[in-house]
Amino acid sequence: MKNSNIASEIIRKQFWIIIILIFGLIVSNGVWIWYINQYDFTNEIVEQQVEDIENSNITQSGVID
Repeated sequence: MKNSNIASEIIRKQFWIIIILIFGLIVSNGVWIWYINQYDFTNEIVEQQVEDIENSNITQSGVID
């Protein structure tokens, strides 16, 4: 009888720990989505004509706010 009570108590504690972990995961994902949406991401297509295919590179300078 005593072992049954101990087992049910352990199962109850594990259940609540799992619920807390799932809740923490959901909250942290929500905070991450909110944080990442604070920034503007832009895609830019750059075309460049090169004379020598061996020596072609594109450089970008400046920060877009």
